[in-house]
Amino acid sequence: MKTKILVSVILAISFTLTTLTAKAVPSFERDTGKNCSYCHNAWPQLNKKGRLYKELGYRLPDSSIMSFKEIAEESAFPISAVLVARPYDKKDSGDRKIRAIHEVEIMVAGQIGGGWSGFFELEAEDEDTNARGFEAGVPSAVLAYGVNKAVNFQFTWGPTLWADPYGFLGSSFRLTRGHVGVIDQKFGGVDGKIRSTRQNITVTGRPIDAIFYSVGLSGEDGDAEGVEANTVHARLAFDVTKDIMVGGFYIDGNVEPVGAGSSSTSVLPCTGAGTPVASCIDANDSYNLTTGGSAAIEERDYQRIGIDAQADIGNTRLQLAFVSGTDDTTTPGTEVDNDAISLQAYHVIKTGTGAPTWVPLIRFDSYDKNNGAETIDEITLNLTRYFEQNIKGYIEYWDRSGDGSTADDDRITVQAVVGF
Repeated sequence: MKTKILVSVILAISFTLTTLTAKAVPSFERDTGKNCSYCHNAWPQLNKKGRLYKELGYRLPDSSIMSFKEIAEESAFPISAVLVARPYDKKDSGDRKIRAIHEVEIMVAGQIGGGWSGFFELEAEDEDTNARGFEAGVPSAVLAYGVNKAVNFQFTWGPTLWADPYGFLGSSFRLTRGHVGVIDQKFGGVDGKIRSTRQNITVTGRPIDAIFYSVGLSGEDGDAEGVEANTVHARLAFDVTKDIMVGGFYIDGNVEPVGAGSSSTSVLPCTGAGTPVASCIDANDSYNLTTGGSAAIEERDYQRIGIDAQADIGNTRLQLAFVSGTDDTTTPGTEVDNDAISLQAYHVIKTGTGAPTWVPLIRFDSYDKNNGAETIDEITLNLTRYFEQNIKGYIEYWDRSGDGSTADDDRITVQAVVGF
């Protein structure tokens, strides 16, 4: 069996290496006249120039704000596409999969005119299918207005920390199949993950070159209308040197009370034979629900406090993040605390012109569950080959182990990503 798996992996890698030979050019390269390595040390991770380009609304630092007419006359329509193939994907706990096309993305991003810029992404994955194939959705969309370098407004359908440009707290910058552990946890479960999509209004900027900030207001996880937006968040990052950053963030919010009989997925079932139990009684003891009913849940608060750091040492990037999460439980007056930590290191082997060729990566993720009673550790090993700066293929090994009810598992993935 192991021999069969090894042969399958070798064939999948061979397929990837021999078929990715086409040259593709993303829209940002067309618009700026710069190659990918101008903004990326390894696409999609950003270098300092790339971070500033993103923060300024997809403008180079020495570029003036253009009118819509000037943009129309001087620029091509800023559209890009990304295709993702997984010719081999096997978890120890599941079947081997051949995901010839795993994901399709279409992105429009760039200046709109007069200080406005935008980003829109249309995505379809093989996990969500309908009768005609992949079911399309909008994982992120952003409308931004830049007053100056120090003050920018963002209206976002996306993760809470979408504005952050440093590459470890946002899933759009990841170099691996799996998400970074600290942004992929629900902690106590009151709200979604840090990377969950939601409605956000955020103010960002750099009052001085060494400091990046963002403050904002967000809705609940997955609420497309942003009803009762009760989450506030703040992010501060300090560039100690041009190659070292230390920062932190704070997220504080609550979810609305849920009435008895609600269809909300957060409502817990009542238990008991005709006698109400604690989870089925509201603060005023006004509910007397029996078996088969559903409980009223009070408003519950949650907090996420995180610190992070990033350092570039030559062509090696080190990244670290620690997050502590506190969530109210459904029992009034009680809460749970869970922590998560992620450490990642990758090295970029480059050509003489600065383009990446090989990128080996290792990441360690460790996170708590059940109020710290269970700790789960994950190791990710990834080797990426860049055939062009926007065409890459990789093989990745992931392993999970824990000291509680979560089952141990491992996974091997071969993936190809093409942006054009």
